[in-house]
Amino acid sequence: MEKINKNVVELKESELIGVINKASKKLAEDTIKKMKTKKNTVIKLNENQIAEIIKKTARKIVENTINEEGESTNTPIHKFVYFSYNYPNDFIKKVWDGNENLIKHLESKFSNIYDKYGSQQVMFRFYTELSGGNQKELENWIITNYKG
Repeated sequence: MEKINKNVVELKESELIGVINKASKKLAEDTIKKMKTKKNTVIKLNENQIAEIIKKTARKIVENTINEEGESTNTPIHKFVYFSYNYPNDFIKKVWDGNENLIKHLESKFSNIYDKYGSQQVMFRFYTELSGGNQKELENWIITNYKG
């Protein structure tokens, strides 16, 4: 991703596809959660609903790609580092929404790491102690939701 001027960023096709895929996947997941449907339920959407989802996805892509200075803020490493020092207190509940047992387990793990290593290392240690699937879950949530 290359900054051209204050309001324009040049993206490679693969970068644009990646940004769109991440934003649309998260938006679809959030929409399904809000509908409170069971897994594998058939969801019927009309053209207006689909158009609204596409509009929200496009807005999210723009918001997550360029800051006020025209610099890219959507790189995963940028978001993770800033998130590590500015995470919301309830991020575990937000990331693993609906999985109460896992939330309790991860909150306990996070708390123990915080007590042992302090605020400077907690997120890095927490991340490395997550399973691969849970690391991916956290990564996707940060990339999609963290504004930094």
